[in-house]
Amino acid sequence: MSFFDGFGEWVSLGTVSVSNEWSMFPLPTHQGDSFRLSWKGKFEESFSQVYLREMFLSEGYILPSSEWIRLYPNSEPSLLYIPFLSTFHFQQGRRFLEVKKKTSRIGFDPAFSLKIEEFKPHENL
Repeated sequence: MSFFDGFGEWVSLGTVSVSNEWSMFPLPTHQGDSFRLSWKGKFEESFSQVYLREMFLSEGYILPSSEWIRLYPNSEPSLLYIPFLSTFHFQQGRRFLEVKKKTSRIGFDPAFSLKIEEFKPHENL
């Protein structure tokens, strides 16, 4: 589902339950670089941290990025800028995002999910 505003469209890449394993969002990005993050769940009960990284799929190969971003869940939606690698764009590959919960204290593992939307500006802007 998409949400339109005066400048463009927010396109949902999906929602995933954040766990101790890498979870890939179901839809690829559209070569954009601006994303909106929305959290749901019990992340307020602890000092939770989440890692986010890119996955590149090209010509049958899956290449996870060696760099990741540390995120802190928040009750308010937040914006995130992740530049799209122009060299990858020319290879006609697809970029996915995936997340993983930072290992928490033993015996305490709050359940929460993350929704990511990508901004697609209007073509005439």
